[in-house]
Amino acid sequence: MPFPQTINKDRMPSGQLAGVLASSVKVYPMTRIPLTLIFAALGLSLLSSCGAGTNNPGRAYAPDMYYSQAYETYSPSTLSEDGLSAFLPAENTVPFGRERDAEATLGPWPFPNVGDADTFSIMPAMNRYANPMPLTEAGLAEGQKNYGIYCAICHGGDGLGKGYLVSNTTYAQVPANLMEDRFLYGASDAWLYHVLQYGKNSMGSYAYAMTREQRWEVVNYIRALQMEYLAKQEKDAEQAAADAMAAEAADPSASPAEDAGEGEAEGAQSNSVQTNPATLGQR
Repeated sequence: MPFPQTINKDRMPSGQLAGVLASSVKVYPMTRIPLTLIFAALGLSLLSSCGAGTNNPGRAYAPDMYYSQAYETYSPSTLSEDGLSAFLPAENTVPFGRERDAEATLGPWPFPNVGDADTFSIMPAMNRYANPMPLTEAGLAEGQKNYGIYCAICHGGDGLGKGYLVSNTTYAQVPANLMEDRFLYGASDAWLYHVLQYGKNSMGSYAYAMTREQRWEVVNYIRALQMEYLAKQEKDAEQAAADAMAAEAADPSASPAEDAGEGEAEGAQSNSVQTNPATLGQR
């Protein structure tokens, strides 16, 4: 308790004064002294950290994360003859996607990545863009390899859109069936390359994974798959016609005229394919 301000020590007996003084003195335990020192040290450390400049973080907890042991780009170096830390590529280095002693790669893709409306406006020019990669056995083999790596998981090995993600998982986005008329007749080689270059809907770009030549080889392989599909469809149609003729010969009362008329109508409808990119937009 605080010392009483109203005590008149001249009039108070010495024994009573001693008792009052003893009762007013507060004794602190020794265990509280270390806590006081700890808080004082923390306060001093906080004050010392306030002296860092605008570009100086002060004390670094993990200095290896602040100060790189490697050379910074274009910083001086005593290990190289020219005094630079950025070395030139080693002799005979081959750039990614190039064969040794190969010709220069194809030029950049001239068409921008735009929405469906703007893509529709550049579609005529894209349809006139010639496929620069010739059809070769080696090119088709390379296209088949990369198609199997990057495309078959969604579109299927046969291009019918029944890849692993559709048949073995609960993948919500249905991949495009590359054997539909909109891809057989309505999509140019340049459009297929455009999708590989930039991606479409849930399909991402594969420009990071394949060179320009490899993307054109995948386009050529897709066309080869489509030709095989059309050849099989034609063969199946011929077989169906032969079976119908055999059935008619066995049963003269059957009249396939109506079926033939329906087939002609379906064929006429399949040949009228729109080239609107929105109709080509399914992944």
